[in-house]
Amino acid sequence: MGNKKYILITSAYNEEKNIEKTIQSVIVQSILPAEWIIVSDGSTDKTNKIIQSYQKKYKFINFIRMPAGNTHSFASKVFALQAGFESLKNKYYDFIGILDADVSFEKNYFKEIITRFENDENLGVAGGNIIEYSNGVYMKRIKTLNSVAGAVQLFRKECFDDTIGFQPFEYGGEDAVVEISARMKGWAVKTFPEIEVIHHGFVGGKNLLRTRYRRGIRFFLLGYHPVFNIVRCIFRMRERPILIGSFVELIGFFYAYMKYKKSKLPVEVVCYLRNEQIQRLKHLLKFYHFSNIKDQISY
Repeated sequence: MGNKKYILITSAYNEEKNIEKTIQSVIVQSILPAEWIIVSDGSTDKTNKIIQSYQKKYKFINFIRMPAGNTHSFASKVFALQAGFESLKNKYYDFIGILDADVSFEKNYFKEIITRFENDENLGVAGGNIIEYSNGVYMKRIKTLNSVAGAVQLFRKECFDDTIGFQPFEYGGEDAVVEISARMKGWAVKTFPEIEVIHHGFVGGKNLLRTRYRRGIRFFLLGYHPVFNIVRCIFRMRERPILIGSFVELIGFFYAYMKYKKSKLPVEVVCYLRNEQIQRLKHLLKFYHFSNIKDQISY
């Protein structure tokens, strides 16, 4: 590993149930971070006390407390992350990671991820595969391997400097924006399915229909191609709530089209993303065409 250094930034909001799992996962890492900035995004529960109790024991943990606002949102999370970036004491590092406050992983997690970076000079963003844990059940999240969950994005510093950074969008997608712009600059973005991360706060919360509706709005604002999004929703009909969730998500997408007319991202980023999606659709059509030929031959 040499003298490779990594830094972590975490935005935490009312995570008293889960943040200790995350802290325990980090402090036992075989390679500790040079610095870990945990930003309490206006938490009103015991989150602050938990962070402060560990900060006293571990010098690499820095705590920032943001003022409590009226609401918590995707945008406020980005503002918290930006506060973390601004307060970095270690200006020299090789990797910088965004880590959610409700995940846990094995003690060699960061060692394994950094090894992947060392074996691939073109790798810009990397992370493990998210396993959702809810009500005693583990579920693997459906995700393409050329994307990394925002909960565990680790960036090569040069790659992060190449991106447009985290954008405070009302409907989220800040993690997607960064990795799309990274790929546009020629960096590889990879999830490694053999390295698992447990996510203890189920994505979507209690109102799943509202979450799917807002997700549709988010994908329009990110510039998703309409055809790609329709196909995507068809493939994800088995996600909760089954069938109706995808329908509601499409309603959100086309509502956003009527209201906003265009994406909030730069034109060149949208063009790049849509070209990626069209290529994926073409690959999918070729795959199914080949499968049908095989079926016909077998019969």
